[in-house]
Amino acid sequence: MGVDLFFVLSGYLISTLIFKELQTFGNFKPKLFLIRRGFKLYPCFYLFLLITIIIRLLYQQNVSIKYIIFEATFTRNFFGGFWVHTWSLCVEEHFYILLSMILYFIPFTNLQETRKVNKFIVSILALCLLLRISSYFIEFAYGESYFFNSWARRVQTFYCIDALLFGVFISYNFHFNLDQFMDIFKTVKKYFKASAYLPWSCKIFPRCEIDRACWSLLFNFPLLFLWWCHGYVCVYANQVCLFIILRKLQKE
Repeated sequence: MGVDLFFVLSGYLISTLIFKELQTFGNFKPKLFLIRRGFKLYPCFYLFLLITIIIRLLYQQNVSIKYIIFEATFTRNFFGGFWVHTWSLCVEEHFYILLSMILYFIPFTNLQETRKVNKFIVSILALCLLLRISSYFIEFAYGESYFFNSWARRVQTFYCIDALLFGVFISYNFHFNLDQFMDIFKTVKKYFKASAYLPWSCKIFPRCEIDRACWSLLFNFPLLFLWWCHGYVCVYANQVCLFIILRKLQKE
């Protein structure tokens, strides 16, 4: 849950910077955006990579060239690397590139067509959800493979980028569709409160992933935030994030 909640918040904060730039200047410069993100991430990360290589050499441990390349190019979440936890940095980096490319090619005037933009975002969210569900059934039917296993569903970008996109969805509506978004939230805020507790009731089922998937689909499908991790279905990170942010805005 922790990483996914971080992804939602990160998607919200990063896209907020971009939307503010668009509203202020009327355009977005992806090159400058990526350079700024790079200065925040690359120095510490590559220093960490260098220290890791030195320590492994000192202790006469294997230093795989391919792992160095995968870590350095942020493709570790697809091909493996020295550390387990750097997969989240890979997803973040892929998100920065994809979001900047998409917003660069979308004219600012088109962003103001909130209905079309929201349909586009929700379509991608639904696609990620469908990919995870399809992956599970393919694994169940044919056995584990490179792209169809529980670890792949957890770390590979096209399975989990919807958490970041959900943050973008919130930020977009804050900046371009605030009144209608808040009206909808006021209407359904009781549902958000109640549904945040529903995933815990999955514990009444046997330890069966498919039962939990069906339960979550029944009660949380409108939020499109299913992911599998260690046999559990966690669907409440985005709900908690959305509730906290909108509640704070409502009080202001």
